Amino acid sequence: MPIQSIFPLFTTRCDSSAIPPPPPLLPPPGSSKSGEAGSTPPPPPPAAESDKAAAPPPPSPVAADDDIAKAAASVSSCPNPGPLEMATYDVRRLVSLDTYDGVRVDISKQLSPFFACVHSFHLGTTMLPDGKNCSYGFTTQMNDEEGFMMARVDPERGSVDGRIHKALLGGLAMGKLQLGLSSEGQSDQMLGEVDIGAATWTANLKYGSMGGGNVFGCNYFQAVT
Repeated sequence: MPIQSIFPLFTTRCDSSAIPPPPPLLPPPGSSKSGEAGSTPPPPPPAAESDKAAAPPPPSPVAADDDIAKAAASVSSCPNPGPLEMATYDVRRLVSLDTYDGVRVDISKQLSPFFACVHSFHLGTTMLPDGKNCSYGFTTQMNDEEGFMMARVDPERGSVDGRIHKALLGGLAMGKLQLGLSSEGQSDQMLGEVDIGAATWTANLKYGSMGGGNVFGCNYFQAVT
């Protein structure tokens, strides 16, 4: 079989003056009907039945003003007075100054976002009983969103004081427990309290043992202005 029949492209010499014609150019876009049809975007799909439904009208400003007026009317202008023992706190902060003699040092350490401890030193003072001129105390405190717990140890006196505050009934009430223990046993005490408050008032119930006798008390604190 001749090689020219297998490779017909090699029958033309490279130095021949005959040049093969270029390929035909493509028609420009839009010159034919098919091109015009392709350039036209398709029509949007028909709207659904849910889209055809009219959107709800915006609330009228009169109705919004009525809602704000009702919310403002439901809020009392009298604030909550807080616990009864805090009623004179602002006065005591001004007239009862924390005075002492000697040297007092408090070293605190935050062990976690909820737990801390404090080392307290009091040196060269004449304010301590039994003629002592120095003291040391160790205090720990833990806080969270629902309350706190605190304990203080005094090695010199051999005493331990503790407090526990805990939110009850989803924050509607606050339970408090106060303990005081010593090696002598004469000044031991235990006191339990429940604080209940609302928008303009606070009530408190307490029961325990202090100074060798039972203690019972209640109070009601109402804001007037």
